[in-house]
Amino acid sequence: MSRKSRLLVFGLLLLLASSLSGCTSSGGATKTAPRPGNLAPDFTLYTLNGKRISLSEFKGQRVLLNFWATWCGPCRRELPYLEEAFQSKGTEVKFLGVNVGESPSEVREFVRANKISFTILAGAKTTDVAEAYNVRYIPTTFLIGEERVVENVKIGAFASLGEVLNFLRESAPVK
Repeated sequence: MSRKSRLLVFGLLLLLASSLSGCTSSGGATKTAPRPGNLAPDFTLYTLNGKRISLSEFKGQRVLLNFWATWCGPCRRELPYLEEAFQSKGTEVKFLGVNVGESPSEVREFVRANKISFTILAGAKTTDVAEAYNVRYIPTTFLIGEERVVENVKIGAFASLGEVLNFLRESAPVK
């Protein structure tokens, strides 16, 4: 199946599933999502400005990795809390938002309109990364430690800034 066909099928499945039960993703059913204590899969994606970024570049730093989409209501509701957390903790934790399955131009406009300043990754390969992390529902957030080990996972939206900060605090580094 071509990449374009795969993206179309992925998008249609997301739309159908989200209309039935909230925001979902069609991540591979046979894969297991990285759990706390597991090594986070490495990936390389592009920012909205075209800069190439790999997870492995952030060795020695903690990374909050959030999978989301502009059409997902819970994702839209949690983004301001993630932005606030980034403003207060962005020097301690690298924030990466992985937009799943939308074009960079579409995402760029949304990010600008909503004043999101943490790094957003978008483009064709984001669906592959979502599959590698077995993301079935969005938003899904991973906290990845300094050695690329998953410290915490949250499926669903953060309901407050306090919840995001607790997620960061309660995630004891796993060595």
